[in-house]
Amino acid sequence: MCGNRVINAMVAALLACPAIPGMAANHSTPDFGPNVLIVNPSMTPSAVQRQIDQIYATQQHNEFGSQRNALLFLPGDYKVDIPVGFYTEVIGLGASPDGVHITGNVHADASEPNNNATTTFWRGIEGFSISPTGGAMQWAVSQAAPLRRMHIRGDIVLHQRAGWASGGWMSDALIEGKVDAGPQQQFISRNTEWGSWSGSNWNMVFVGVPHPPAGEWPTPPYTKVAETPIVREKPFLQVDSAGNMSVCIPSLRNRSVGITWHRGTTPGKTIPIRRFYIARPEVDTAATMNAVLAKGMNLLLTPIDRSNPYHPAGYRSVGTWLCHPAAG
Repeated sequence: MCGNRVINAMVAALLACPAIPGMAANHSTPDFGPNVLIVNPSMTPSAVQRQIDQIYATQQHNEFGSQRNALLFLPGDYKVDIPVGFYTEVIGLGASPDGVHITGNVHADASEPNNNATTTFWRGIEGFSISPTGGAMQWAVSQAAPLRRMHIRGDIVLHQRAGWASGGWMSDALIEGKVDAGPQQQFISRNTEWGSWSGSNWNMVFVGVPHPPAGEWPTPPYTKVAETPIVREKPFLQVDSAGNMSVCIPSLRNRSVGITWHRGTTPGKTIPIRRFYIARPEVDTAATMNAVLAKGMNLLLTPIDRSNPYHPAGYRSVGTWLCHPAAG
């Protein structure tokens, strides 16, 4: 199984001296470059919050900007407020979503006036649990902005104060309370579990969801597929209690219903980080990445600056972060 070693402690080794840019990653000192913030539970909440706020100050309205950011939370407990802006991904590094627990808030907010979230896209969260302040978190997004491998210990609201929103994606997620879709125009939920679902507009799609809301297309506009025919969840980074980082490649599932991690972790294959070449846009080109792929290495892509994109031709690559193509 992926992450079959216990995770529960701060991993100081990952925050040690960085590796040489572009080198094959050492398991104790991976260098993900300047666009990745690694957070550990020994940091004070105020110090973490200050860095989160600095990133959001850039990304809140940065719809066509070139900056890219990822926030990686090592296993542990945190008390912070995380607004998720454009070109930002927030990732927990536990083998289970419960390995990283955030008390406070994680939210995507409407980008336009009048609570209009139709341009709130190009962002994502995955791999942690959240106990939201007030009992509900807001994920007002559009254009399939992903929520993956999440444990929401409360409710989730998919809009901002009944404003417009236009589509999102959630998979392998557990919401203990209710999902309030409100005026969301469309949304797809795959292999996700919740207490209840309310709301419909154009089309709500449920695939491999054990308790979809009552009703059938076209009134209400619910499209239901009882089982997911075949699927492999997105690979993800994880860290164990000894500070070893690896990539989990989830197992292929057939005719599946519900989440992968009911037994604590997701079944699959674990590949040590030392077997990955960590590519960084300020260092690497298509030529350097294709060269390491030719040698049999795996490839891990860090956040891409649109002004300096790379285009590897190899097939053994993992886009761990949100990847957005260059303009044009």
